[in-house]
Amino acid sequence: MHLAWRDVEPYPGGQPIMTSVLDEEIALLCELGAGRQVLEIGSAYGYSAVRMAMAGAEHVTAVDNHSGGTWLGDTRTRMQANLEAAGVAGKVTIVQSDSKAALAALAAQGRRFGLVFVDGDHSYGGAVADIDGVLPLLEPGGHLAVHDYGETCCCPEVAAAVYDTVRGRGEPAAGTLYVRKF
Repeated sequence: MHLAWRDVEPYPGGQPIMTSVLDEEIALLCELGAGRQVLEIGSAYGYSAVRMAMAGAEHVTAVDNHSGGTWLGDTRTRMQANLEAAGVAGKVTIVQSDSKAALAALAAQGRRFGLVFVDGDHSYGGAVADIDGVLPLLEPGGHLAVHDYGETCCCPEVAAAVYDTVRGRGEPAAGTLYVRKF
């Protein structure tokens, strides 16, 4: 399966946001994040953060280096504008940092999350580091969601990273979204 990037309205009449997250994937993320603290690793333009905040997440902590060094360009400025346009800027904290440093800081603060959504570095090593880094931050009964599990075109290493970290071989819960309750 290949996930194409496309513009999607986060709500009827809303400012379109570029994403590769599928409708069935965001529906499940919104359901799992409702009423919970959510940690997102990899935010790009903020589509999933906007949608989870609008669907009732208590708060979303969105970690992305927003380096501008990829084809995505200046994602932080556009993400902030998307959060403001959707009226959820107060429910989302953007952490502009590499995930390793951000996860260490969140752990040192004793932070815990009911949903962790990993959609950052899609290399094997990057995905393993992100998954290993977020597992201690999950609260009991929390869910780990990893995007691009089974995406064979551009992110083939994500499934191996999931398997090697959480022994999670299996079918995605929705689209290419792997989900496991801890």
